[in-house]
Amino acid sequence: MNFNNYLFKFPVFLYFLILIITLISLAGVHAQSVELIYSPCLHCPGCFSDCPQVPPDSGSLSCPVCQEGAGKIGIPRTGQTKCYNTNGNIIDCAGTGQDGYLQAGVVWPSPRFVNNNNGTIKDNLTGLTWLQDANCIAAEYPGFDNDGIVGNGQVTWQHALDFVAGINNGAYPNCGASRINWRLANINEIESLMNAGVQLPYNWLAGQGFSNVEIGYYWSSTSYIYAPWNAWVLDTYPVNGTRSAAGKYSNNLYYVWPVSGTTALPAQIPKTGQVTCYSGVAPLGAEIPCAGTGQDGEIQAGAFWPLPRFIENSDGTITDNLTGLMWLKDANCFGGPIWQGALNVVADFNANPGNYNCSHY
Repeated sequence: MNFNNYLFKFPVFLYFLILIITLISLAGVHAQSVELIYSPCLHCPGCFSDCPQVPPDSGSLSCPVCQEGAGKIGIPRTGQTKCYNTNGNIIDCAGTGQDGYLQAGVVWPSPRFVNNNNGTIKDNLTGLTWLQDANCIAAEYPGFDNDGIVGNGQVTWQHALDFVAGINNGAYPNCGASRINWRLANINEIESLMNAGVQLPYNWLAGQGFSNVEIGYYWSSTSYIYAPWNAWVLDTYPVNGTRSAAGKYSNNLYYVWPVSGTTALPAQIPKTGQVTCYSGVAPLGAEIPCAGTGQDGEIQAGAFWPLPRFIENSDGTITDNLTGLMWLKDANCFGGPIWQGALNVVADFNANPGNYNCSHY
């Protein structure tokens, strides 16, 4: 046996083996990186064919993320378990078709929220981690707030973004809980904290372990595209609904509640769809580059939308591939009834579909 030949060939074989393992490892890292990058657009030409070659660079002109085949998310239950008549009185839920009767959606885990004992609270439903102090500006850095009533934590939209950026760069460590990956929540994220089964969501949240949950509006990082000099806000005392649009003006001052982490099962929060950024200072609402803004259009946090998002089933229905829900294609088949009339007509449609002339159905 000629050992010299083996001694010569073994290192070569070893080199090739190391090279192959390295390439496989790099491919895996590349795939993982691409998967975690936020896409700068939702509908990029050539995204899917180019995906394996696209570098994990959020500034790429091509789509750095393949959204094709993105999994379905689970929409959580609203929290509502009771039913009401048109006068607001509690009634028996059976057969009403109301949310309190159907309770559609992902069941909330128990416990829903877990105190991490480090200044943060994790939501076991969505996977997100929230700052425990829901008004940390007032509690720790009142000097930051020179807007309106000084030191109460209510600031302009741009100052809300600036404060969260300051937490991450170390300027406001007492509100960071040793993390530097905070963001101003987008509207889908902050609205996920709401419980439609309670009259006073702010009080309920305080009971879950949060502190300084204020009565009023909280900023989101999401602009209101129809009028981008406005941004979406969440109302913790929702007399007329939980979300609304508010101007980014200097006299519109609301609270700041940072969030961090990536949404996860059982109820992933989807991206909002926002991919552009808009000025929070004069000229308000002007489209601006997203880099470094901390806005929803830059971060694009949330579960990816599958492409195609919607599929027509050729039977008068359309399936939403993001949520798995099926919708009637004709969005105005029943006209505009009052709330109780809407519940009644859906019940009758289920029982007597032939009585309705819904388009394409």
